[in-house]
Amino acid sequence: MQRIQCLSLALIGFVSLAQAQRPAAFQVTGQVADNTTSELMPGVTVLLWNTPDSSYSNATASNLGGRFALQVPTTGQYRLRLSFVGYETLHRDIQVATPIADAGRILLQEDVIAMEEILVEDVQERIRVSGDTTIFNADAFTMGTDASAQDLVEKMPGMVVQDGQVEAQGEQVQRVMVDGREFFGNDPTTALQNLPAEVVQSVEIFDRQSDQAQFTGFNDGNAERTINIVTRADMRNGQFGKVYGGYGDESRYASGGNANIFNNDRRISLIGLANNVNIQNFAFEDLLGITGRASSGRGMRMRGGGGARRGGGRRGGSSGFNPRDFLVSNQSGLNTTTSTGVNYSDEIGSRLKVNGSYFFNRMANSNDTFLDRELFLASEQSQFYNETAQSSSTNINHRMNGRISYEINENNSLLIRPSLSFQNNASTSLLRGINTRSTGALLNNAINDYSTDDRGLTSSTDILYRHRFAKPGRTISANLEIGFNDQWGNTDQVSVTEFYIQRSASDDSTYDQVLDNQSAGRSLGFDIDFTERLGETTMLRLSYEPSVGRNVSDRYAFVRDLRTGLYTVVDPSFSSLFDNNVVRQRGGISLQKNVGERIEIQLGLEAQNEQLLGDQTYPLPYVLDRSFFSILPEVEVEIELVDGFDLDIDYRTGTRTPSVSQLQDVVDNTNPLFLSTGNPNLKPSFTHNIRLRGRRGNWREGRMIYAFMDFTYEKDPIGTASLLASNEMVLDRGIVLSQGAQFSQPINLTDPNISARSFFGFGAPVEFLKSNVNFRGGVRYSRTPGLINGQVNTGTQVTGTSGLTIGSNISPNLDFTVTYSADYTIASNSFYQELDENYYRHDTGLRFSWLPAGGLVLETGGRYNDYLGLDEELYPTTFIMSAGVGYKFMQQDAVEVKMVVGDIFNQENGINRSITELYVEDSRTQVLGRYVLLNLSYRFRNFGF
Repeated sequence: MQRIQCLSLALIGFVSLAQAQRPAAFQVTGQVADNTTSELMPGVTVLLWNTPDSSYSNATASNLGGRFALQVPTTGQYRLRLSFVGYETLHRDIQVATPIADAGRILLQEDVIAMEEILVEDVQERIRVSGDTTIFNADAFTMGTDASAQDLVEKMPGMVVQDGQVEAQGEQVQRVMVDGREFFGNDPTTALQNLPAEVVQSVEIFDRQSDQAQFTGFNDGNAERTINIVTRADMRNGQFGKVYGGYGDESRYASGGNANIFNNDRRISLIGLANNVNIQNFAFEDLLGITGRASSGRGMRMRGGGGARRGGGRRGGSSGFNPRDFLVSNQSGLNTTTSTGVNYSDEIGSRLKVNGSYFFNRMANSNDTFLDRELFLASEQSQFYNETAQSSSTNINHRMNGRISYEINENNSLLIRPSLSFQNNASTSLLRGINTRSTGALLNNAINDYSTDDRGLTSSTDILYRHRFAKPGRTISANLEIGFNDQWGNTDQVSVTEFYIQRSASDDSTYDQVLDNQSAGRSLGFDIDFTERLGETTMLRLSYEPSVGRNVSDRYAFVRDLRTGLYTVVDPSFSSLFDNNVVRQRGGISLQKNVGERIEIQLGLEAQNEQLLGDQTYPLPYVLDRSFFSILPEVEVEIELVDGFDLDIDYRTGTRTPSVSQLQDVVDNTNPLFLSTGNPNLKPSFTHNIRLRGRRGNWREGRMIYAFMDFTYEKDPIGTASLLASNEMVLDRGIVLSQGAQFSQPINLTDPNISARSFFGFGAPVEFLKSNVNFRGGVRYSRTPGLINGQVNTGTQVTGTSGLTIGSNISPNLDFTVTYSADYTIASNSFYQELDENYYRHDTGLRFSWLPAGGLVLETGGRYNDYLGLDEELYPTTFIMSAGVGYKFMQQDAVEVKMVVGDIFNQENGINRSITELYVEDSRTQVLGRYVLLNLSYRFRNFGF
């Protein structure tokens, strides 16, 4: 088979070269896509020959947009042959009578069984690079019987799963699909952890373009790093899953499971868990900013408004109703979690496809935290802040996502994507903070007791209409985006602050107030794209994107009426009524050109006018009306240097619009020692971003080499200006800032924000180890300015990273994964050089599973962590190890009883270090510690019913 493939490639190359010498006046064109997902398919082999005279033939491969073009010398009858690994070979006749004969959109049908039949026994295909897609063959990675898709992915070159996030070739994975269908929304870890490895045929890594970009063939900057799990053909019809339950010491428990019912096109998946041992597989949505509030209340954590928008991202409206914006990592402290979810997908007839998912999550959290922060002042005196806090919260989430695709006819289609999320959070906190000088002199201390009850509701709907004209390459698409979010709640707060230096009668302060917060956002955006073919190798796109977003934020601070004892008196110092509107007009032109068969170039230029309208009616009237005009260029080059070696260069520009909370001029006194407010004079920042990516895979030897570089330059970034009071001062609205207290607000800084990241890796099987070995490394760089007491301090941080993963390929009965990572961080500052830090961190991990004989199961996992260059008492060396002993029985070892011990040496410490341009901070959170569980699990599988 190997010789046949080599001979075929050589023949295609020879025929192409020979044909290049002939004059050609006619051309056959077309575009290739997946029949199931409608995804455009690069790298498809296209062979063309003349039907009457089969001695003439020509061949090529589809480009990154799925398009191909073949030259022919004369008119007449021709036949096309399209083939791609894992898909059925397709033949189509075409009549050439005009200079350009367009075959239109050609759909290929997946054929996994055929792919299995052509595998060579002595050379197992592991990796294939096709366009921007990297394909891993799951059979090349030997897995244990209980392995999940996440365990499988972790062994693949360039894949890293850490802290609840999945990275592919240096970039964060935002979505997991199964057979081209969305699977449990956009939570990658949930999808991977609840799909068994045994059903996986292959894993595809690619950038999933937006639905509109897939139709037009033009990249609009909204691509998502995506994993597509291709299941085995013989396992697409059946029932499979796992349920488990365990109980242990100190009333610890853990239960959950998953069930999948696959009936070809109709698929239903159920997942659930309930535990109090900090298992948080299902990410919840932080619509209310609850997670960030715990730290932002401590001051000096303000950053730019929202995430970077590459090319403006979803450019309609200012509210940003993207559910991914709300996903948060695992919560610290002690957590009791109950979660459940269901995913449904089906194809109804030949034209209607539906997909939807629902999540429910309830998490009760309790946490004791300790925080130490060192700040440096212009007078070269340090100020120390120490904080202890006891907090508890109950967070409830409901999240729904859907996708409805309807093909009206051959040239028209409609796609609707609704989403709805609801969050309810009730929390309490008792906090004590103390500020001292480096001499030990006590400046102030505060005791703050508050409780909150907040709710949030957000929804968005995208409606995309697509039309293809009779003329090849001429299309029009229109996308309507509708979004809204509402947040409401109240906070009861009692705080007492004492000041010890320069005391006066007004120094000590007490806040006894009830805060009523109401906010609402509405957005409406429209995106219309028109494409036209200009000649044989050039495409034109015209786009227009108007949008409007409105945000209303009302905050009332009520204090007690001494006559009635009720909280009915409005305190104007901490109250505000603010209405903010963002009106955006954006339009532009893009050209896409194929240079030969290996290079595709896209050039774009857009103009954007953004108008910020604000109206504050309380406590003081204020009107905001500012316009900003921007020219936004973009360049994208995709090159296939040699077979299996691809290079992408992508340059884009965009703007970051300040959020309503950053614009609203209202003082937040959640922590009286750290007051903060918004700034209505903010303007959008402007970003330049360039990204380079290269990949090369050797399918025969199973080797994979990849590299990634990303550089961002942000002009007029939204940073933080902080004021630490050396002496008592009076702020606007008569607010007193006593000595040692801090006041901060966002401002546009004149110094730019600069960040860069490089990442490279190499993966290959090592036969003498019978394992797959993956090496990765890179450098992260950031340059972030800040302003404290009028002095600009620019913090620069450089971190070198490296890592090694060895994944066994020995036997399903012996499975292990060993990881090692090392980071070296250099932090320096332009003014506060006392903040400079150099330290080294290395981390070693092990996951081991062995089934020696007779149903016995031995499992262990551990992580060794060490810091060099930091305080050893605060950052001790830790070795966190867990182990389990079990026994499998019944048919196919379906039932397992297992004793599990977590954190055997009780060394989890919950310590974290943060270095910013303004301070160095060490924090410690409450940890679970050692626990023991007796677990019973049942695994079921029934395929082919």
